[in-house]
Amino acid sequence: MSKQPTLAQQISNYFRQAGELISRARDLMWDYPDYLFFGRLSLAVRLRRIYMLTRPHSHLLTSVLIVGAVLFYISSGRFNLLQAAKPSELLEGVVMGVDENGQLQNLSRVSPLVPSAIQLEKDISELVYEPLVRYQQDGSIQLMLADNIIRIQEGADYEFELREGVKWHDYDQTGEMLDLGDVIRTLEIVSQLDENNTNSYVQAIKQMAWER
Repeated sequence: MSKQPTLAQQISNYFRQAGELISRARDLMWDYPDYLFFGRLSLAVRLRRIYMLTRPHSHLLTSVLIVGAVLFYISSGRFNLLQAAKPSELLEGVVMGVDENGQLQNLSRVSPLVPSAIQLEKDISELVYEPLVRYQQDGSIQLMLADNIIRIQEGADYEFELREGVKWHDYDQTGEMLDLGDVIRTLEIVSQLDENNTNSYVQAIKQMAWER
């Protein structure tokens, strides 16, 4: 009849087994580079051997995994550069520049009605809005929303013919096209600006008269 271990012996065995587990874990943590990458039987060596033995199927599987990961990353919304903005989203940004002296310029306004003296605001306004005509640096006139200009009296009376087929930015929702009424309404808004506005463009509009 075998003798049952005493309680002290059982506790001693538990501590001995726990010590062996701790030693193995310590050795594994200390030698993990060899187990994973550098040893002759490391995981990296075994995977490489399997990869080489299963070519070309391993090439195909790797390509599928890479393409799938890229498509998942793009579709998850994290790669916003390849995603177009939704109609319900408003994308905002801060635009700044420098003047001819290298001083930082902040945007105060970008208005199609009142031209700005700041070149940065002029440039952005020209990218967003189109006038009837635009003066070039050489003094010539570039037709924009106007398709033709008829000089009835030089320096006094002019007749503008609008370009056909010009749509507003929200045409898909409203179906509205640019017409003569829009041009006249714009001139009326400018002419009703503050009397103290010293902008030469505004003052010139205030002295004009127009009709259909």
